[in-house]
Amino acid sequence: RTESETIIENAKRNANRIINDALLKAESIEEESQRIRRNIILYKRRMKNLIDQQSEIIDDLDKVDIQ
Repeated sequence: RTESETIIENAKRNANRIINDALLKAESIEEESQRIRRNIILYKRRMKNLIDQQSEIIDDLDKVDIQ
């Protein structure tokens, strides 16, 4: 009986450790996911600004008087 109780306690400790490790890993992955989302938003914003600037340059070319 004592041996079975020891086995059960060890199993519970191992289960708790596994769960805690999984929760920490999930939290880390969520933080990384949020960072990637922010970077994507920033990248898209920068690309849009770049495209807008290039479009303005193209529009300005139409205003240049070429003779």
